[in-house]
Amino acid sequence: MDLEHFVKNFAQDELLGRSIALYIIRPSNLAPAFENRNFFRAGVAGSREVQNIDRSVTASGAESRASSLYSRAAMYWNNFIQGGEIVAALVLPPSVRNTPSGPTLTRVLQARREGDNRPAYALKGSTMAVALEKIFHNELDDMPRIRRARTDRVEWFQTTQPSLENAKLALQSVGQGVYFDLTSLPRNAAPTALVGKGKKLSGGQTLQTTTHGLRKSPRLLELTEQEVFEEDGTVRLTLDDIEEVRQNTERGRAVLELITRRPKQTATSGTQTGPNVTTRSAARTQRTTPTQTPTPVTVRLTRSRVAQLRDAAQGDDDERRRRRIARALANI
Repeated sequence: MDLEHFVKNFAQDELLGRSIALYIIRPSNLAPAFENRNFFRAGVAGSREVQNIDRSVTASGAESRASSLYSRAAMYWNNFIQGGEIVAALVLPPSVRNTPSGPTLTRVLQARREGDNRPAYALKGSTMAVALEKIFHNELDDMPRIRRARTDRVEWFQTTQPSLENAKLALQSVGQGVYFDLTSLPRNAAPTALVGKGKKLSGGQTLQTTTHGLRKSPRLLELTEQEVFEEDGTVRLTLDDIEEVRQNTERGRAVLELITRRPKQTATSGTQTGPNVTTRSAARTQRTTPTQTPTPVTVRLTRSRVAQLRDAAQGDDDERRRRRIARALANI
């Protein structure tokens, strides 16, 4: 398939364009001395997806810039002056993707030495996509009529086969995912033409993976009820705490929940008093000298201000709620 056609028509294609995939891409219209050498690139698109992110949109609502086969093809299209061609692709299974389901990461970790008691996040390792790419490269190295075009660390290969048949066999040898031979389709095929054309592969090498949590900062510890209530109705936050609320982080949402909680009815006067929040960062400031940590900012919120924040926190749409909260916090 023509590289330019793929970039212009598969940007929103979930089947192939937005996938994490192994690929074979080669430049076109090279000088005769190089055209006969059948150079091609073999690698993986999406290997750096190591965070739990939503690949469809960003936090601000803009289009996601997450790495995919489309973004990798666009890079090659910009670099190949004479154009190029996508020869084949192997869409990797969903298990290689770290979804936004929780603060965990699945990796292929290095073997532990005896006495190594470090937590899993401290060990060196690779994502499943990178591990499958290494298997792909090993298969290419073992294939006859294929060799590295440069050093072993470069993804450029060359072959004596104009059809790149052995390279396609090496890609299928990975054995996990849905394989697409794009040379069997028209160079200007539409995304709908690929539906049902993939060959589902099973088997292959079993990866020994480990799912572990990410390293947590002490500042991300959960707020406790003992830090909430005071008698003067003052909310004590540091500048960093306010910024976390504006950025809608996990701790920021916890702080906002404590600020906007329904006020309690006092037993004596019957008047309503707003909750007080003293974050862990502010508590540390109280226990240390002022020269060691920044002085916390005291924010006094009226009942109307707390009501505005409470109303802004309502709703099911996370992005709209974040924007409403940010507007409400702008005047603090």
